[in-house]
Amino acid sequence: MWLETPINPFGTHFDIQKLSSQAHSQGAIVAVDATFAPPPLMDPFKWGTDYIMHSATKYLGGHSDLLAGCIVTKSKQARDQVHYFVLLPLFWGG
Repeated sequence: MWLETPINPFGTHFDIQKLSSQAHSQGAIVAVDATFAPPPLMDPFKWGTDYIMHSATKYLGGHSDLLAGCIVTKSKQARDQVHYFVLLPLFWGG
């Protein structure tokens, strides 16, 4: 399940813990786009998410001098899945 929270432009947020529990009960993984809630403001891992995507351009960089993002996980297994399913196809041209 992919969640963006809080959502631009109104700051609407979702109950990450509730949605993570529902997704995990069905065997799904949960990823949160935390573009508008950088690490000092929100930690989706506390509420059961498997992956977090941060915009390094907006809040981590802060000076409009870089274009970057990052995917964060807390387990080696999840990291290996991202590497295999997301990163390797970029290098293979797929």
